[in-house]
Amino acid sequence: MSAPKKKILLIGPPNSGKTTLFNWLTGFKHKTVNYPGSTVLTGKGELLKKYNLPSQIIDTPGTYSLCAQSEDEQITCQTLFENKKNFVVVLVLDSSKLEIQLPLFFQLKSAGFPLVIALTMPDITKKSSQLNKDILTQHLKTPVVSVNGLTGEGVFQLITKVKELKIKKLAIKKLENWSEKQFNQVSHQSRQIIKKSLFKNNPQTENLFYSHKWDRFFLHPKIGFILFAFIMFFLFSSIFWLAEPFMAGIDEGFSFLIDQSRSLLSFQPVLAEWFSNGVLASFGSVMVFVPQIFILFIGISLLEDTGYLARAVALMDGPLSKIGLSGRSFIPFLSAYACAIPAILLARNISSKKEKFLVYFSAPFMTCSARLPVYALLLSFLFYGQSAWKPGLALSFIYIFSFILGIISVMILNLVVKQKDKESFLLDLPIYRRPAFAKIFSKAFTRTKHYITSAGPAIFLVALGIWILSYFPLAPGLSPEQRIQQSYASQLGQIFEPLFQNMGLDWRVGLALITAFAAREVFVSSLVLIFTVVKTGDNTLGHSLLETMQTAVHTNGADIFTTASVMALIVFFMFSLQCLSTTALVYKESRSLKLAVSQFLALNGLAYVSAVVCYQVLSLFS
Repeated sequence: MSAPKKKILLIGPPNSGKTTLFNWLTGFKHKTVNYPGSTVLTGKGELLKKYNLPSQIIDTPGTYSLCAQSEDEQITCQTLFENKKNFVVVLVLDSSKLEIQLPLFFQLKSAGFPLVIALTMPDITKKSSQLNKDILTQHLKTPVVSVNGLTGEGVFQLITKVKELKIKKLAIKKLENWSEKQFNQVSHQSRQIIKKSLFKNNPQTENLFYSHKWDRFFLHPKIGFILFAFIMFFLFSSIFWLAEPFMAGIDEGFSFLIDQSRSLLSFQPVLAEWFSNGVLASFGSVMVFVPQIFILFIGISLLEDTGYLARAVALMDGPLSKIGLSGRSFIPFLSAYACAIPAILLARNISSKKEKFLVYFSAPFMTCSARLPVYALLLSFLFYGQSAWKPGLALSFIYIFSFILGIISVMILNLVVKQKDKESFLLDLPIYRRPAFAKIFSKAFTRTKHYITSAGPAIFLVALGIWILSYFPLAPGLSPEQRIQQSYASQLGQIFEPLFQNMGLDWRVGLALITAFAAREVFVSSLVLIFTVVKTGDNTLGHSLLETMQTAVHTNGADIFTTASVMALIVFFMFSLQCLSTTALVYKESRSLKLAVSQFLALNGLAYVSAVVCYQVLSLFS
């Protein structure tokens, strides 16, 4: 009978290198980021056979203490205390930050866990001092191994120490919440051990890794915000001018496919119409914006890997604390710029019920990647033929204003929600690093691929439905414009047309807005179908859509797409909660149907009223 598998639990603070070590032990490729609260669930895998130790590896969420506050810390503690036998804790500590991370060791030791310490980031400490692991082992009475996350050096030695660890009968005890006095005592003890054990050659280097000279600028209460705004402006401007040649290539590629499919399927006109101007045109109208999304993800990944993103979180902690939030809330806000769904999931890390509620309501205001194709189209219409910095500046304003909207919503809700529970926010700033561009491109590619695969089904299903509604009932001898006016889509859209006339729009744009509740980016593909945009001559699909928008008119001959109506559309998308999957997730996470429905109705009602006011006011000056 084979011996039961050993469990190896990886415990450590955020950014200590746990997930990197997990990947070396299991062969997995889990994503890591440079801010706390990014991991909510545990990762599990089998130790690779080459280590010759049948074991299950469990990667727990990052924690600074066993006195759990947030949900990620609670999951770590629950995982620790539910394992009663045949397990070893590998405590992963950043060797450049031992002073603030060693208190976790003393808590684990006091609770009676069998321990091996893995010191990561040796490449950083080696530049200024020489680690003496033998002296550290003597003081801590625990095996200490140095592990290089870049090369994997030391991983075999770590497993050897795990094998050699003699585990007596365990008497694990849960810890009471430590007092401030206890933490101060342990912190003092940690500093003394560091002086004696680690920085043997040069004691003055003890605080080297906490004195980031660049933080004088990036974390400055005034200069820091100016730099943050400049960085955001540069990122969003590059979304336009860097992506332009790639967008043109994709646009021309889909235009070529549309021409070829129309020619190959000419024997069956209905099928040719559906596949070329239905499926391909719908996908092409959204996929043309993928380069912009890819560049956005590269920019965010670059900020993550260099260590700046954590500074942005720390910078926002002060302003957010004045309105009832902590810097921890900025993490979901930041994630919402990619998608509201992971932002809602990351709110699990917030222990304060009030703060979690505020994040649920305000995070959807952030400009997610699904809105980017819509904004890119509308800004391209407003700044057609002008320099790329102009739509880039406008997009920067949209992103910044969306954050301001979220803050305003928090301030208003703070007056309604009276609960005062507020958690403390501890942020371990990572060191500044040179970006690994291969890793950044890989991460951006993975995120972009996820965007395409998640948006694809919605685009296809909505395109199929809109094409059927706009193509039938089929009558011979009608032009595309006449056919759309007599279609089922026209009959359905005209029911809602009075609502959208107040925004300067007709039933066609209104119907496209309704379809966007499936996914925001579907708005663009719906416009292509409903306005029967057909690529003609040398025009690409994108130019054909913009030209169609410039010539689209109401039945009375007035232009549909004007500065006022396009601005109203932008305002609508800034305020609205169109993504039904976000509403479903809020219901699942909060277990409150009332909250989910109220949020859906409130945000979309606010979006409609704001868009109408915007159009009516701008129309006065047109």
